[in-house]
Amino acid sequence: MTVRNRNSISTLEATRYEVALIRDGEVLKVLGYTARKTKRGIFNLLQGQDLTSYFTEAELDSEHRYTSKNGLQFGDGSIRISFTGRTEREVAKT
Repeated sequence: MTVRNRNSISTLEATRYEVALIRDGEVLKVLGYTARKTKRGIFNLLQGQDLTSYFTEAELDSEHRYTSKNGLQFGDGSIRISFTGRTEREVAKT
């Protein structure tokens, strides 16, 4: 995933929100950016991603649950895939 240059992001373009794999509040991997700040937006970014190395066996075997506040949570909730609160414009290189 490459971060676009701030000047290449048009102000007419929809805001894109950062989605990341987070463990105990620490971002492990930024998965990408989506204009859909919804469950579907998260699932679209997961396609083709292999994140199994970030999970314990117990977390991989557990059921996931989704809330709009915390995104997809696995196991006891210490690892999740969710929106970070940052936008692509905030992260873009100047």
